[in-house]
Amino acid sequence: MVGGDSERGLLLRDKLASSQYKVRSCQSLRDLCAAINEGKIAVILLLYPDGFAIIEELFANKMMSGLDDKIQVVFISTSSAENNRVRLLHYKADEFLIEPISIEEIVKIIDESIGWRPRSDDGHVLSIGDLTLNRETLIVTWRNKKIPLYPLQVRILELLMLNPGRTIGRGDLLDSFWSTGITVERTTIDRNIKRIRDAFKRNAKINPIRTIRRAGYAFNDQSEQLTPLPRKGRGIS
Repeated sequence: MVGGDSERGLLLRDKLASSQYKVRSCQSLRDLCAAINEGKIAVILLLYPDGFAIIEELFANKMMSGLDDKIQVVFISTSSAENNRVRLLHYKADEFLIEPISIEEIVKIIDESIGWRPRSDDGHVLSIGDLTLNRETLIVTWRNKKIPLYPLQVRILELLMLNPGRTIGRGDLLDSFWSTGITVERTTIDRNIKRIRDAFKRNAKINPIRTIRRAGYAFNDQSEQLTPLPRKGRGIS
């Protein structure tokens, strides 16, 4: 947990502690770096406005950019005005919340982060529950059963798996897989998403991709068909 003031920090810490979470309050960049290096963080909570002036320093030094796909970042602001200010400053996070907020909502975010963060067993094998994607051989399996996909479809699935819970826009997908100057219709993405879904439905009876209306696609991290990872040994900063 970073930022805010002593009173807000203590209140949130006590509420999360009652839900059996270990909360570490970081009041300096050194504290946060030490917590990150320990490798046991599930979520970083940024409390704004920041009475310790750490958040501004974090983003000014681009320290948060290196956390993409590793640790979920949640901004918690005291009002809509402060939330808008955060967005105008182009501070990036996975979630932007406004107080008052129920502890259940924060707990849900933490649980999803713990349960759905991808793990890489040997550097090139990406796994979430029973779903495995080999980034070198481009082989995808569900419970050891191969899912037939073309290389482009594997790369699309890989990008979504690396960003569980995040919406990836069609434009972002196009930019990721096609060079600048090449004209590609956005329906190309839709067709490949459909083929990925069809392959999973035929071979695994699951749908690993959600459509976010007017926004794009996201890995289906809310599906009960996927087995979540163990929750042991994770903390909150």
